[in-house]
Amino acid sequence: MRGNGFSLIELLIVITIISILIVIAVPQFKEMKMRANETWVLTYMRSWVSAQEIYKIKHGVYADSDEALVMDGEIAAPTVGDDPKAVGYGFFINGSGDLGDTKAVRWEGYAYPVSPGVTGRYFFFVCEDGVIRYRENGWPNRHSPPIGSQ
Repeated sequence: MRGNGFSLIELLIVITIISILIVIAVPQFKEMKMRANETWVLTYMRSWVSAQEIYKIKHGVYADSDEALVMDGEIAAPTVGDDPKAVGYGFFINGSGDLGDTKAVRWEGYAYPVSPGVTGRYFFFVCEDGVIRYRENGWPNRHSPPIGSQ
């Protein structure tokens, strides 16, 4: 006669099914987290383009750093809570002058995964032309493929 409760076989079957679901779900979760980080980065970099144009209208030159944009109030720092890399990416802008001029007439912005392959797959680049470019391994530049050509 069978008592109340589950048999060992029934428990093993349930544990096996749960294990299989976990094996399937965890990689999917990591992939979705990387995609979410990358989407956030693209949004932030698009805001850099707008902020740089506003800065140029106000000051006659581009900002030579992301700190200059933040200090001028054109853009918020890329933070979540108190950790600027909580989104899994680091960011920086370089401004450059023309013919030895110290004023930024060109600018380049970069976003890089803090842990490539874990927090993001791609390195991103944007400049005054407003086209966001990417590269999977290493730093992109003005000649890298634009987003959407993947």
